[in-house]
Amino acid sequence: MTIVLYDNEHFETLEMLVEVFQQGTHQLHLAIPEHMRQTLEDSGILPSDCLHVHVLPAAPALHPRYLKQLCRTQQAALLVLATVSARHLFFARLCRRLSGTRVLLGVHDLRDLFEPKPGGGIKGWLRALGRQHLRHRVAAFFVLLDEMKTLMRTRYEVKQPVLVLPGRCYRVGPAGPAPEGPIRLLVAGSIDESRRNYASVSRLAEMLRQHKAEEKVSISICGGLPQERSLPAGIREPDELVEIRTGAFVPVAAYEAALGHAELIWAPVPERFSRPGHPEENYGSTKSSGSFFDAIRHGKPLLVPDHLPLPTAIQSASLRYPDEAFLLYLLLHLHENRSARERLQELAREQAARFLPQQLYRRLHQQLLRLLADPDSV
Repeated sequence: MTIVLYDNEHFETLEMLVEVFQQGTHQLHLAIPEHMRQTLEDSGILPSDCLHVHVLPAAPALHPRYLKQLCRTQQAALLVLATVSARHLFFARLCRRLSGTRVLLGVHDLRDLFEPKPGGGIKGWLRALGRQHLRHRVAAFFVLLDEMKTLMRTRYEVKQPVLVLPGRCYRVGPAGPAPEGPIRLLVAGSIDESRRNYASVSRLAEMLRQHKAEEKVSISICGGLPQERSLPAGIREPDELVEIRTGAFVPVAAYEAALGHAELIWAPVPERFSRPGHPEENYGSTKSSGSFFDAIRHGKPLLVPDHLPLPTAIQSASLRYPDEAFLLYLLLHLHENRSARERLQELAREQAARFLPQQLYRRLHQQLLRLLADPDSV
C-alpha cells in the first residue's frame, strides 16, 4: 500500500505514524517541512527504499495543491492528514478531488473541529465553514485517546470510522538510573502557561527549599520557550534544586536524554487549554497532553494533578495529588521507600509495553484494510 503522511507541526505524531506504518510492507511518502525532516533524521528515522521524504513548499497555502499532485503521482491509497490547523476549506476541496485515495484526518482539538467559534467577521465564518466541510469530506479520523473517540461518537454523533493511536510509541531502551538518591522530576514539553501550570512548579520548588529537601527531590524543566514568555520567579534561574533546558528549540537528543534520566514525568497540566479565537479544550477529554506520551515513550511513571482525567491505558503507573502540599509529602515519603520506587518503574515499563509499534500496527492494519475496502465497516 502506498501511503502519504502529511504534517506541518507535530513531529511526535508524525514519528509515531512512521514507526507504526513501518511495521508493514508499505511505501511511505512523507510530506513535511525541512525542519521536520532534520528532526526525524536526528531521531533515527532515515529515508530508504520504503520511506521517501518530500519537503513541502515554504508557503502553507500551497500545501493542499502539493499533496494533490503527490498523491496522484504516487497513486496513493491513503492520505493521512496528521495535523490540519488552518486552511480547512482548501483541504476539504483536496479531499473531494482525490479520487481513489482515502483520507484519514488526525484530530488534536475536538471542540475546535466540531464546535468552531464563528466570530471574527468573514474570516471567522470561513474558518468555521472550512472545518465543517473538512470533517464531512474525510473517510475517517484518528485520535490520540479512547476518551476522545467516545466523545466523537456520543456528543458529536460522528458516523465515520474513528481510529485510536497514541501520541508516541514505546521505544525500548535502558531502564534508566536506579531509583536511589534524589527523585528526579521532569516537566517536559512547551514552556507555556496554557499548557503547563508553572506556578504550581514554582510553589513546589519553594516548599522543597523551605524543607531543605534539595537532596531528596530535583526538578528539571525541558522544552521550547515561546517568545515573550518567562517562568515564575521561583524557577526562573537554575540552582541546586531546579535544572532548566529551554530555548526556541530543544534538540531531539537533549530532550530524549532528559526523559531518559527522569524518574517521574511530572505533568502539571491545567484543567483547560484556551487561545484567542478558539473554543476552550479540556485536557484528557477533548484534548490530549504530550506528557502522557512522553511517559509512554520512555516507560516512565506519570505524576498528575487530581483535576486531570487520565486515559485508562496509562493509569496503572500514575500518581495523583490534590495540591502542592500533598505532593511535597508524597515525594518525601516516596524518597524513603526504595521498593515502592522500583515497583513504580516496573509498572511503567509493563504499561508502556502495550504501546510497542508492532502491537499498534496489528490492530491498525486490519482497520485500514476494512477502511479501504468499505469505510462503513470499520
